[in-house]
Amino acid sequence: MFKLWDSRVRWIPLGHVYGQSADILEGPWGSQNQPGSCDLRWFSGPETIILGEDIGAAATVSGVVAEFKIPVDRDLLSNVTQGCIVVACRREHGGLHSAKEDALVRISLNGHPIEFFGLKTEPEGDYTDHFYHSKTQVPAKVDVLEECRTVYPWKFRSKWLAKHGNDPGPGIQYQTLRIELDPGARWDIDYVVLLGAQKRQQLSSLAEGALLGELAGMIFRVILGVVLLVLAYLGCRKMS
Repeated sequence: MFKLWDSRVRWIPLGHVYGQSADILEGPWGSQNQPGSCDLRWFSGPETIILGEDIGAAATVSGVVAEFKIPVDRDLLSNVTQGCIVVACRREHGGLHSAKEDALVRISLNGHPIEFFGLKTEPEGDYTDHFYHSKTQVPAKVDVLEECRTVYPWKFRSKWLAKHGNDPGPGIQYQTLRIELDPGARWDIDYVVLLGAQKRQQLSSLAEGALLGELAGMIFRVILGVVLLVLAYLGCRKMS
């Protein structure tokens, strides 16, 4: 069956914030300016925040609750059919980790749960911490993620995006990512990125081929007509 139009999905960046922009609601954390119990070598730059504390760093270690508010142009939200939140770190083994196996992590967006899991993976080499590795790929190229070696993307339903209220300025809408970590879990974060999928109607490949063929035919007929006119003109001049 010949189709004139195809629906194609295109992922676009909606917005991003630095790790250090986090609102810490509960628990220990560190930054380059306020490292706390963290080693300064763990910070890849002023953007980095490290949520949580090692299980052996203090006699009493509490969990962490942190929120990231991502400003998004409200006009971009109307055509989004699916979303993807990405939490990224420049360091390869500086992402989400814990010396405690099965330390729990909870992630939600605007109050909607996205993921809930325990840390189980042990990487090869001389590492004692348990990590998390995502099998999901980032669906689009994002400049700030090019320098990151540890990237965690999660896709979610578009209806979980906030589209009304919570307005920080004209035409801007906050999207709130909430992270909750068990005691003993740590998460080094440089960037939080939000992407959206948009469906667009485009000419199908068959229709595009047919139009290109018709255009090529028109150009050929025009060129042929010009050539015939020139030949006729030259013939008339010889006869005269």
